[in-house]
Amino acid sequence: RRDRLCREYTTKTVPQIDSSPPNIGELNDVLRKAKRNKTPGPYENPIEFFKDIDFEQLFALKDLIQEWWLNRSLHS
Repeated sequence: RRDRLCREYTTKTVPQIDSSPPNIGELNDVLRKAKRNKTPGPYENPIEFFKDIDFEQLFALKDLIQEWWLNRSLHS
């Protein structure tokens, strides 16, 4: 039984992990699913700050996140 389980485990395909920066759709999904009235994180930014931004600001936020994702720093 153990041999069969080991064979089954090793023959299963490993899911591919997408390591590309988040796109606008993914960012929008995260913000849409985030719950309001939660305690802010370590930088004291409540989620409402991000949930209430308009579409143009959402794209600017996406650009900042993608820049950090690729460079691990912000140049702006």
